[in-house]
Amino acid sequence: MIVVRSLDSRGGRLPARGSCFTRSHRRRGRVARMSSAATVNQNVDSMMTLCAFSPIAAVPLPDGETSVKQQQRMLDGIRSMMAKTPGLDSWKVVWLGMSSLRANMAFVVQNVNDTSELAVCFRGTVFTSLIDLAEDFEVFTQVPFPQGGTPPAGSKPVIAKGASAAFDEIMSAKCVLGLPGGSGTLVSALQTLCGPSKPATVHLTGHSLGGCLVTTAALFLQSQFAKFNPKVAFDTYTFAAPTAGNQDFATWFDTQFPHGQAIWNKYDVVANVWWNLGPGPTSIQSFFPAPGPYASECKDDKGRTVQSQIQDLAQKLAESGVSPYVQPTQQAPMNTDYTHHSIDALGKTEKDWMGQLAYQHANNTYLTLLGAPTVNIDVPQIKSLSPKKGPGGTTVTIEVPSTAAFASACVVYFGSERGTDVKVGTNSITATAPRHLGIETVAVSITNLLTISDTKKTPANEFTYI
Repeated sequence: MIVVRSLDSRGGRLPARGSCFTRSHRRRGRVARMSSAATVNQNVDSMMTLCAFSPIAAVPLPDGETSVKQQQRMLDGIRSMMAKTPGLDSWKVVWLGMSSLRANMAFVVQNVNDTSELAVCFRGTVFTSLIDLAEDFEVFTQVPFPQGGTPPAGSKPVIAKGASAAFDEIMSAKCVLGLPGGSGTLVSALQTLCGPSKPATVHLTGHSLGGCLVTTAALFLQSQFAKFNPKVAFDTYTFAAPTAGNQDFATWFDTQFPHGQAIWNKYDVVANVWWNLGPGPTSIQSFFPAPGPYASECKDDKGRTVQSQIQDLAQKLAESGVSPYVQPTQQAPMNTDYTHHSIDALGKTEKDWMGQLAYQHANNTYLTLLGAPTVNIDVPQIKSLSPKKGPGGTTVTIEVPSTAAFASACVVYFGSERGTDVKVGTNSITATAPRHLGIETVAVSITNLLTISDTKKTPANEFTYI
């Protein structure tokens, strides 16, 4: 199986201004052409930074963290990052909601100095493999999208069944944190925040599957506000977004949002997936260019090449009979010469190929390609444990690449139980294993305010009670 690790925990910046998003000119409730290339670039950087904040606290803590507590941790983490990011001191989180299965999340920020300007950021589903993504996203089945309003005459837009389900999930999510947008859905929050009669601008942004959600949410929200308040203008910013639907859906979106910004890295597999699976020199079957790694050479532990796995996926998609997936109009791709690549993932294993995929898709890579500084929201990594076994009460040393992210908060879990006597050093963290009955191997994980290390057992994080 082609395994993709968590790809959504990188950071970025916002312009150091009181209002870091530069407003588009509005005309009849629709977004008109941006005033300058500088305006577009400034907004793109800002939107990508918000996307980098969205994965904060995406994984629930292993001690049975409730949905409410997890959302509070999301809010605290996003606020923390905004507070120390130049230009965000005049913006505040006014709504946050998570879907019932915790797969999707969105949050709204508002300009305190101009409350008619807001931004909505959609977090995508956290996925573990391209195969799982195809099945969970249900790309092999397509459905109509009546929630988007009236499509162009004679067209038959359809989207992936999973894209429709994700849309329904996030649009039914409600805020439980007592924020200014109220305790209702995203639509009700925007209605409350924008009001029924005054002009307002709402930026919609998302990275990866969050970008896919933007394309459906934008059509829906514009349709809703055409009746509630046509003076509200929506603009769109997608990054690394997989395709949501067919040609008619893409055309419909382009018609409604002719100046939408769709930013993508030419060698980002996720941005190419579903529409670029077939054979050919530019297909992801031929990724990556020199110096590699090459899908035709990289093999899994069963000897299958990555290329053959992609070919199988392409065949299954073709045999499903769905209408071909098509991207809405995109900006010119970045990284066309493959200058930006990971030198740590150039080997001939599936792990190398997936490591390069992760690098090309990462938020930090996008910010670098945009010329924007990055912010560290990396997922904590455990290199090793010492000792790897012992009874409850054993002091365990956890070696990590860096402890810089744990200066203010660190919790160590042995399975679902918290360790005690946690001490943070320079490149290691020590903790005492809690009491435990019986012989069992558990995963040790470490967390801070923002995120948590892998909670699944791996050779690096396993501790065995004896």
